[in-house]
Amino acid sequence: MIVIIFVYVFALFFIPFLAEWILNAEVKKGNYMQSFRLCLFFFTVFSIPLFLCLLLE
Repeated sequence: MIVIIFVYVFALFFIPFLAEWILNAEVKKGNYMQSFRLCLFFFTVFSIPLFLCLLLE
């Protein structure tokens, strides 16, 4: 479970950075923060079933 949480946190910060770098070839703070908020929302929504499943085992 610790590995899953580590991967979750790493991906949460790395995916917006990677997306900004691919699209614009540079990372700006405003664009990164907007992508980070969107990524945080989707990670939270889609990870709720995963964490519930892990907690119920």
